[in-house]
Amino acid sequence: MVSKLIELLPILLVSTTIIIEPIGVMRSDAIVQSQPSPTAEIDASIEQLKAGDEAALTRQIDNSIEQLKTARSVSQLRLNQYILTKIGTKTIPKLILLLQDKEAATRSSATTVLANIGAATIPDLMPLLADRDKNVRSSAVSALGKMGTSAKSTIPNLIPLLNDEDLEVRSIVVTTLKQLGYKP
Repeated sequence: MVSKLIELLPILLVSTTIIIEPIGVMRSDAIVQSQPSPTAEIDASIEQLKAGDEAALTRQIDNSIEQLKTARSVSQLRLNQYILTKIGTKTIPKLILLLQDKEAATRSSATTVLANIGAATIPDLMPLLADRDKNVRSSAVSALGKMGTSAKSTIPNLIPLLNDEDLEVRSIVVTTLKQLGYKP
Protein backbone atom coordinates (compact mmCIF):
# COMPACT_ATOMS: atom_id res chain seq x y z
CA MET A 1 0.00 0.00 0.00
CA VAL A 2 2.85 2.39 0.76
CA SER A 3 4.25 2.09 -2.75
CA LYS A 4 0.81 2.79 -4.20
CA LEU A 5 0.50 5.91 -2.05
CA ILE A 6 3.90 7.06 -3.23
CA GLU A 7 2.78 6.62 -6.83
CA LEU A 8 -0.31 8.73 -6.17
CA LEU A 9 1.49 11.75 -4.74
CA PRO A 10 4.16 12.73 -7.29
CA ILE A 11 2.31 15.86 -8.35
CA LEU A 12 2.88 17.50 -4.97
CA LEU A 13 6.07 19.48 -4.79
CA VAL A 14 7.26 20.53 -1.40
CA SER A 15 10.40 22.13 -0.15
CA THR A 16 11.44 19.00 1.68
CA THR A 17 8.65 16.66 0.40
CA ILE A 18 5.52 15.01 1.60
CA ILE A 19 6.83 12.00 3.43
CA ILE A 20 5.08 8.68 3.18
CA GLU A 21 6.23 6.92 6.30
CA PRO A 22 6.62 3.14 6.29
CA ILE A 23 3.25 2.88 7.99
CA GLY A 24 1.57 4.66 5.09
CA VAL A 25 1.00 8.02 6.74
CA MET A 26 1.27 11.30 4.86
CA ARG A 27 3.12 13.97 6.79
CA SER A 28 3.59 17.48 5.49
CA ASP A 29 6.88 18.98 6.55
CA ALA A 30 7.11 22.03 4.35
CA ILE A 31 5.20 24.56 2.32
CA VAL A 32 3.14 22.89 -0.35
CA GLN A 33 3.36 24.38 -3.81
CA SER A 34 0.60 23.02 -6.00
CA GLN A 35 0.66 22.18 -9.66
CA PRO A 36 -2.51 21.36 -11.56
CA SER A 37 -4.98 19.62 -9.23
CA PRO A 38 -2.88 18.13 -6.46
CA THR A 39 -6.08 17.59 -4.52
CA ALA A 40 -7.09 14.80 -6.89
CA GLU A 41 -3.91 12.96 -5.98
CA ILE A 42 -4.46 13.53 -2.26
CA ASP A 43 -8.08 12.44 -2.59
CA ALA A 44 -7.00 9.20 -4.28
CA SER A 45 -4.47 8.51 -1.53
CA ILE A 46 -7.05 9.15 1.18
CA GLU A 47 -9.56 6.86 -0.52
CA GLN A 48 -6.89 4.14 -0.57
CA LEU A 49 -6.28 4.65 3.14
CA LYS A 50 -10.02 4.56 3.88
CA ALA A 51 -10.45 1.36 1.88
CA GLY A 52 -7.41 -0.29 3.42
CA ASP A 53 -5.96 -0.87 6.82
CA GLU A 54 -7.93 0.80 9.62
CA ALA A 55 -4.75 1.17 11.68
CA ALA A 56 -3.05 3.11 8.87
CA LEU A 57 -6.07 5.41 8.62
CA THR A 58 -5.98 5.99 12.37
CA ARG A 59 -2.27 6.82 12.17
CA GLN A 60 -3.01 9.31 9.38
CA ILE A 61 -5.71 10.96 11.48
CA ASP A 62 -3.39 11.16 14.48
CA ASN A 63 -0.59 12.58 12.36
CA SER A 64 -2.80 15.23 10.77
CA ILE A 65 -4.30 16.15 14.16
CA GLU A 66 -0.79 16.64 15.52
CA GLN A 67 0.06 18.75 12.48
CA LEU A 68 -2.91 21.01 13.26
CA LYS A 69 -1.24 21.76 16.57
CA THR A 70 2.28 22.22 15.27
CA ALA A 71 1.97 23.50 11.69
CA ARG A 72 4.79 25.87 10.82
CA SER A 73 3.07 27.39 7.81
CA VAL A 74 -0.40 28.21 6.60
CA SER A 75 0.06 25.79 3.69
CA GLN A 76 0.94 22.96 6.05
CA LEU A 77 -2.07 23.79 8.22
CA ARG A 78 -4.44 23.94 5.22
CA LEU A 79 -3.13 20.65 3.83
CA ASN A 80 -3.84 18.84 7.10
CA GLN A 81 -7.24 20.49 7.43
CA TYR A 82 -7.99 19.24 3.92
CA ILE A 83 -6.80 15.70 4.71
CA LEU A 84 -8.93 15.54 7.87
CA THR A 85 -11.95 16.95 6.04
CA LYS A 86 -11.62 14.35 3.29
CA ILE A 87 -11.29 11.53 5.79
CA GLY A 88 -14.57 12.79 7.21
CA THR A 89 -16.63 11.69 10.17
CA LYS A 90 -14.00 9.29 11.53
CA THR A 91 -12.03 12.39 12.56
CA ILE A 92 -14.80 13.94 14.64
CA PRO A 93 -13.97 12.41 18.04
CA LYS A 94 -10.36 13.59 17.89
CA LEU A 95 -11.33 17.01 16.54
CA ILE A 96 -13.77 17.42 19.42
CA LEU A 97 -10.90 16.82 21.83
CA LEU A 98 -8.99 19.64 20.10
CA LEU A 99 -11.86 22.01 20.89
CA GLN A 100 -10.61 21.93 24.49
CA ASP A 101 -6.98 22.68 23.57
CA LYS A 102 -5.35 25.56 25.44
CA GLU A 103 -4.23 27.16 22.16
CA ALA A 104 -6.90 29.23 20.44
CA ALA A 105 -5.33 28.59 17.02
CA THR A 106 -5.72 24.85 17.51
CA ARG A 107 -9.36 25.22 18.58
CA SER A 108 -9.97 27.44 15.57
CA SER A 109 -8.33 24.95 13.17
CA ALA A 110 -10.43 22.12 14.55
CA THR A 111 -13.54 24.27 14.11
CA THR A 112 -12.71 24.80 10.44
CA VAL A 113 -12.41 21.06 9.82
CA LEU A 114 -15.63 20.33 11.69
CA ALA A 115 -17.44 22.93 9.60
CA ASN A 116 -16.13 21.34 6.43
CA ILE A 117 -17.29 17.91 7.55
CA GLY A 118 -20.83 19.24 7.82
CA ALA A 119 -24.01 19.53 9.80
CA ALA A 120 -23.36 16.45 11.95
CA THR A 121 -20.85 18.59 13.86
CA ILE A 122 -23.24 21.45 14.77
CA PRO A 123 -23.75 20.30 18.39
CA ASP A 124 -19.98 20.18 18.86
CA LEU A 125 -19.55 23.75 17.58
CA MET A 126 -22.20 25.33 19.78
CA PRO A 127 -20.09 25.62 22.97
CA LEU A 128 -17.47 27.52 20.97
CA LEU A 129 -19.88 30.41 20.52
CA ALA A 130 -19.07 31.28 24.14
CA ASP A 131 -15.30 30.65 23.91
CA ARG A 132 -13.10 33.15 25.74
CA ASP A 133 -11.09 33.81 22.55
CA LYS A 134 -12.66 36.05 19.93
CA ASN A 135 -10.98 34.15 17.08
CA VAL A 136 -12.51 30.88 18.20
CA ARG A 137 -15.95 32.52 18.50
CA SER A 138 -15.48 33.98 15.01
CA SER A 139 -14.44 30.60 13.60
CA ALA A 140 -17.43 28.87 15.16
CA VAL A 141 -19.86 31.46 13.82
CA SER A 142 -18.25 31.34 10.39
CA ALA A 143 -18.35 27.54 10.42
CA LEU A 144 -22.09 27.60 11.03
CA GLY A 145 -22.50 30.05 8.15
CA LYS A 146 -20.62 27.69 5.83
CA MET A 147 -23.15 24.99 6.63
CA GLY A 148 -25.95 27.11 5.21
CA THR A 149 -29.55 26.28 5.90
CA SER A 150 -28.63 23.02 7.65
CA ALA A 151 -27.48 25.25 10.54
CA LYS A 152 -30.63 27.39 10.54
CA SER A 153 -31.62 25.99 13.94
CA THR A 154 -28.64 27.80 15.47
CA ILE A 155 -30.04 31.28 14.76
CA PRO A 156 -31.36 31.74 18.33
CA ASN A 157 -27.85 31.01 19.62
CA LEU A 158 -26.27 33.50 17.22
CA ILE A 159 -28.52 36.49 17.89
CA PRO A 160 -27.00 37.25 21.33
CA LEU A 161 -23.59 37.45 19.65
CA LEU A 162 -24.77 40.57 17.83
CA ASN A 163 -23.81 42.22 21.13
CA ASP A 164 -20.39 40.54 21.37
CA GLU A 165 -17.60 42.75 22.72
CA ASP A 166 -15.59 42.21 19.53
CA LEU A 167 -16.51 44.03 16.32
CA GLU A 168 -15.20 41.23 14.09
CA VAL A 169 -17.36 38.65 15.84
CA ARG A 170 -20.41 40.90 15.48
CA SER A 171 -19.66 41.40 11.79
CA ILE A 172 -19.31 37.67 11.15
CA VAL A 173 -22.56 37.04 13.02
CA VAL A 174 -24.39 39.46 10.71
CA THR A 175 -22.95 37.71 7.64
CA THR A 176 -23.76 34.27 9.04
CA LEU A 177 -27.33 35.23 9.90
CA LYS A 178 -27.79 36.30 6.28
CA GLN A 179 -26.30 33.02 5.08
CA LEU A 180 -28.74 31.14 7.27
CA GLY A 181 -31.69 33.07 5.85
CA TYR A 182 -32.46 35.10 8.97
CA LYS A 183 -34.78 38.04 8.46
CA PRO A 184 -35.20 40.35 11.46
